[in-house]
Amino acid sequence: MNNVCADLKRLYKMCGVDKKPTMFLFTDQQVVEEGFLEDISNILSSGEVPNLYKAEEFEEMKQNLVDEAKKEGLVDESQQAVFAYLTERVRANLHVVLCMSPVGELFRYLLWLIHVLLLAAFLDFY
Repeated sequence: MNNVCADLKRLYKMCGVDKKPTMFLFTDQQVVEEGFLEDISNILSSGEVPNLYKAEEFEEMKQNLVDEAKKEGLVDESQQAVFAYLTERVRANLHVVLCMSPVGELFRYLLWLIHVLLLAAFLDFY
C-alpha cells in the first residue's frame, strides 16, 4: 500500500500543483488490496484521499500552491482552504479510467464495493 500512496502523491502533485491533465488507468487485474479500491472510490466521489499526506508533507505542497491560489483569488491560506484548492485542481485535471471485465463475480463485487461507479461514472461496455 505504501507504493500506492507514493503513486497517488505523485499523481496529486502532477494534477494539482503542476496542473497537468492526466489519465489514471486502472484495471481489475491490478486489484491487490481492497484499501486501494476505497482510495479510487474516494477520488471518484470527492477528489480526496483521506490521510494521504502527513502534516509536513502537505506543508511542502502548500508552499507550492499558495502563490497560484492567491493569483486566482484565494484569500484564506489555512490548511483546509489550500487543501480544498488542491482538490479542486486535481478534480479538474485527473481523469480516472477503470477497465474491468464484466464476466464473473469480481465485477459485481467491485460495483458493490465502489458504488460511486454507478453514481458518478460513465460505464462503457464493449
